[in-house]
Amino acid sequence: MDKLPGAQEDLRFLLDRGYRKEYALKFVGDHHNLLLKERNLLFRQTYSQREIQVTLSKLKPTEFITGRHLVIDGFNVLITIEHAMANGEVFLCQDGLVRDNVAAFSNYKIKESTRKAADKVIEILVKCPPKDICWVFDSQISGSGTLSQYVMKRLSEEKLQGESITSPTADHQISKLNLLTATSDSALIDRLVRVVDLPAAVLEIEKE
Repeated sequence: MDKLPGAQEDLRFLLDRGYRKEYALKFVGDHHNLLLKERNLLFRQTYSQREIQVTLSKLKPTEFITGRHLVIDGFNVLITIEHAMANGEVFLCQDGLVRDNVAAFSNYKIKESTRKAADKVIEILVKCPPKDICWVFDSQISGSGTLSQYVMKRLSEEKLQGESITSPTADHQISKLNLLTATSDSALIDRLVRVVDLPAAVLEIEKE
């Protein structure tokens, strides 16, 4: 990990000059002899100056949720919170968002801790109640329908207006709505007008 500050500086240099991130990461990773975990961390944490400015211009505080329409990128948010609750590695990235270092999204399995992560989000939403909420889960992940039903049940219990859906094209669904969205997906953020960082809000409460 001692190699990462220098590697991050090199990667940022290449990104600022328009190099594609995948190619720049391979060059920098090979040059610094980085392990796969270190490369994943570098990829998720490092951004060009343009990307940083764009994301920060769209990033809103948690209180901004109150009284507004909110979309939640379901697994993107819950995996980070679940990972943090299990004392996994989460970090503040250059663009101001909290992310995890979980690489195997396609192999993700829903567990009891996933529902607990959803409960943590609900706690935030009770404190900053949106006008309505739309949770969107990737239907390709096994158990997404059951998790979506659990979220609907919790919203009803807390008298929060909204819905929870599954979609085979979740990113497209979210970008089409283009409302205030809880996500750390950089490609998605590029297409959105406003974003909020729910994992960061949960971590802040957990520190209190």
